[in-house]
Amino acid sequence: MPLNSHDRARAMRALKDHLQDGSLQPAELERRYEYATQARSMAALENLFHDLGGFTDESREWRMELRRRGRLLHMLDRVFLVAAVGLFLLLTLVRDVSWAWFLLPALILVPLLPRSLVHVSRESEIIYQDYAYPPAGSGDTTR
Repeated sequence: MPLNSHDRARAMRALKDHLQDGSLQPAELERRYEYATQARSMAALENLFHDLGGFTDESREWRMELRRRGRLLHMLDRVFLVAAVGLFLLLTLVRDVSWAWFLLPALILVPLLPRSLVHVSRESEIIYQDYAYPPAGSGDTTR
């Protein structure tokens, strides 16, 4: 997955924690902040912690869990949408049910069902979308 502002922010928070723990000096913190803002890959961010520890394992686990939930959410979105449209078409075209048009407003609720099943917050979904669909021209091609 590409590096984005969420990764940089997590790295900066971790660096600040190391400053509070006393394992970093303020001047070193500023140098590492500068390096973090210019990092273009996750490996570059991980290099900031080569002598500190505490960022890479947590970050990898978090990113893998985010990727798993995001993929599951996208799959469930498709399944629920196909099921809802299929039910509507079945009722209107095959069974000739005249009140089936009442189901159309219910399609608005279709995206809520997968999110409640997977327990994905809106913030986590936005972060996943940043990873899955990086902005064009960002230069980040790693996945």
